[in-house]
Amino acid sequence: HPHMISWHFSWLSFFCAFLGWFALAPLMPVIKPSLGLSDDDVYTANITSVLMTVFARFAVGPLCDEYGPRILQTGLLTWGGIACGLCPLINNAGSLITLRLFVGVVGSTFVCTQYWGSQLFVGELVGTAQATSGGWGNLGGGVTQLFMPVMFEAMKAAGAPEDRAWRLALIFPAVFLLIIAALLFTYAKDSPRGNYKDLVAAGVKQKVTATKSAKEGFADPATWVLFLQYACCFGVELTVNNTMTSYFVNKFGLGLVTAGTIAMCFGLMNIFARACGGMLSDYLESQYKMKGRLVAQGVCLFFEGIMLMIFSRMNTVPSAVVMLICFSIFVQ
Repeated sequence: HPHMISWHFSWLSFFCAFLGWFALAPLMPVIKPSLGLSDDDVYTANITSVLMTVFARFAVGPLCDEYGPRILQTGLLTWGGIACGLCPLINNAGSLITLRLFVGVVGSTFVCTQYWGSQLFVGELVGTAQATSGGWGNLGGGVTQLFMPVMFEAMKAAGAPEDRAWRLALIFPAVFLLIIAALLFTYAKDSPRGNYKDLVAAGVKQKVTATKSAKEGFADPATWVLFLQYACCFGVELTVNNTMTSYFVNKFGLGLVTAGTIAMCFGLMNIFARACGGMLSDYLESQYKMKGRLVAQGVCLFFEGIMLMIFSRMNTVPSAVVMLICFSIFVQ
């Protein structure tokens, strides 16, 4: 089976998942006064969304070993599409927090995307393949920073009042998620040799249970070391995606679309930065084995922290944008 078709579905599905996962974040400057929310309500909604993703990812990894990435990704996109489709019904803090919790599950599509890459490419190329698919997929978290405000303004221009306009805008990511789920299920494959179910039935692949996979993975100390460094890397990125549009609106008094455009710059670095990180990791691995990959990760993590501290002290829009981009390059 043509492996590139499945690879493109892996990043495209991830892209749409992040488009839906962060769809509410750039609209918060409008939703907050519309529903009479407090800062604590917004923070709690953001935290529950990320928390649910953490638990979902723990479960999705072992399930990929048992059922393959195609089935899991289809199910996650379908769940996300339904959850996003319910978001226009939000009418108070409780419903906002609950639906952000449910939508947060779709953040675990990243696990399927990375797992998929390992099944489609050989070890010498898997770093570049996974970094590129992860970067292009993660781009959805940046595009949504502009896409959702634009959809909101379009609904207002069509005559919808502000309280209805943000609700109508949320329908678009829900539709995208469901469409990609259907296409992925129909045309993608788990590996170049076919789908997991067929390979197991033919005796080509040994069946692995999610329970066994989870026990082996969670018992490895290296898993938890990577868990901590990833929390410092991607955890920071999630915080930025959830708050950056509101940050530029509140700190610099910018309009929603302008602030969303700037916030999108953070995610746009995924077009090349994550792929560059993967190629750097592959190159250093070829020279110094696993130690090379660890050096690449450590250096990027160190400069990510430096750039974030500098960004937090910027008091003008141009300087803040420059440092946001520099920060984003090392994050990705």
